[in-house]
Amino acid sequence: MGLLVLDIATSPVPNLTDLIEDSDVAAPDHYKDPVKIADYIEKARSKFAMTGALDFDLARVTAIGTLDPALGPEPAIALLTTEAEERSCIEALADRIEGPDLTLVTFNGLAFDLPMLMRRARYLGIAFPRIQLEHWKSPHIDVCLALRFERPQLFKSHSLSFYVRRLGWTDLSKPLSGYEEANVPKTGRWQELATSVRHDCIGCYRLGLWLDLYAPVQVEPVTETTEVIL
Repeated sequence: MGLLVLDIATSPVPNLTDLIEDSDVAAPDHYKDPVKIADYIEKARSKFAMTGALDFDLARVTAIGTLDPALGPEPAIALLTTEAEERSCIEALADRIEGPDLTLVTFNGLAFDLPMLMRRARYLGIAFPRIQLEHWKSPHIDVCLALRFERPQLFKSHSLSFYVRRLGWTDLSKPLSGYEEANVPKTGRWQELATSVRHDCIGCYRLGLWLDLYAPVQVEPVTETTEVIL
């Protein structure tokens, strides 16, 4: 059975402002001053712009990183600057994870990465495997849940960046915050996004090793005929 570490980055869809409903940003009933109402609505719309990257119905995928330990220590990272690139990459990922003998490894992936991919694929009209998200049923490994002893109602965990620092993995760098990642289509910081996704893929894999969730994988030598997808 193979392992595939998976990480995605997201941003709000370009037409986010057109999709926000008036009820989503309406001021509370006790607001009476027109100036305060307008200020509330403006702040509510700005909040959507910041949180849209985390909304399954308002986000697009801007990067996908995959790390196959059998192929080596470096992840393959696809930067998706256009919807066409996003569609092509998600289709390739769907084909790769279709089989039953592949275990996905994520950090909080059962709550975010995997449902986001399934929902975004549906909006793009792409066939995508229906992935079991209940952690007690899922064949996939969520390292974040493992840190919480599979009982998220009782135990908390820190961010992946925290554990990278806590365990002294100084070779890994994450130049962008979550907010900055969400704004990459506007800021053009694509190479920094790639570095951040690399940090998350490698950090997630190492953290799973640290927790003994799987054993180190023997790296297979890469030949000229070896094809790496994603």
